[in-house]
Amino acid sequence: MNPLDPDSVLARSWKKLKRLHPLAIDLRPLELLRSAPLEQLLDPELLRDLIPRLGLNDDGLEEMPPELHAACGVGLRIWQYPIQFAPYLVALARLGVRSYLEVGVRHGGTFVATVEYLLRFGALERAQGIDIMPCPTLEQYAVERPFVRFARMNTQAPAFAELVAALPTLDLALVDANHTEHECRRECAHLVRRADSRSARYRQLRLPRRADGVGRAARAGRARLLRVHSAIRRTRALHGHRPRGATTGNQRCSGRLEGSAAMIRTLKEILEKIKLSPGLADRLADSADIVAEVGLDSLEMMEFLLEVESRLEVEIDFDQLDFSYLSSIEKLAQHLASRPRVPPGGARS
Repeated sequence: MNPLDPDSVLARSWKKLKRLHPLAIDLRPLELLRSAPLEQLLDPELLRDLIPRLGLNDDGLEEMPPELHAACGVGLRIWQYPIQFAPYLVALARLGVRSYLEVGVRHGGTFVATVEYLLRFGALERAQGIDIMPCPTLEQYAVERPFVRFARMNTQAPAFAELVAALPTLDLALVDANHTEHECRRECAHLVRRADSRSARYRQLRLPRRADGVGRAARAGRARLLRVHSAIRRTRALHGHRPRGATTGNQRCSGRLEGSAAMIRTLKEILEKIKLSPGLADRLADSADIVAEVGLDSLEMMEFLLEVESRLEVEIDFDQLDFSYLSSIEKLAQHLASRPRVPPGGARS
């Protein structure tokens, strides 16, 4: 499929790029979880009614039932449906989870809600969040909960496999990052290799047949997973259809790069880093098509644009950034030169 076709994964992801920037969430509703009677937390219906009071995400408001819209865009910004998230949490209460990994935390709401819920029913010792986007709230939350860690990385890169392999324990994993089949397969494969049949509990929720590939990946991996792990079976998806996206640590330039040649060179260096291809920056022509010739997939495109913002200290307006700007590195550089500067640590509009 042509990557610029309106129905392609890249084109669908592009429509959501303008919502990529992370938002700080309000952690105060966590007190509802910390103070609720255990009987309420163990009752799926009562917990379902409590979750909207914690606050739901509004990034994909059209995915939420109209009756929940008033609870969206506030509080924890949880990105799961309460009718599915509640029985999932109740099932976890009986498992004695000591270590938790969430792949694709977005704003961090589902992650912190899960951590606080697990703490009510056991001695959680480690919680690791991962996302390709930065998540400033989890940095704040980690001060309060020192056992919490957050890593900003591309889960399709070698760094993810290394992080998973280095985890001292892994009792529970929630995978909610990439919604294409091959990306889900790769993430789950690393987790399966890490899981220890003597101690780990890899929890998989049964997903319906979905166009984005998640269901196919889950069904394909279920037989192999269930040889040593148990499954939580549900009839509906745990969450909606939405790709996510973060990038690894980077080196911020000392000042905004001036001049077309310098900006073009920096764009080539970023592409070399994203593609893990030494020498790519020297081989790329200024006229190289970023999509057709470099071959960025949807996740790499998100990582590329986030890195561009950071390295060049510009704010990209994703509503104005047309696909045509990606037809050459030089054309993208010309567009970026017109964008306003964002100083390190500065607020975005």
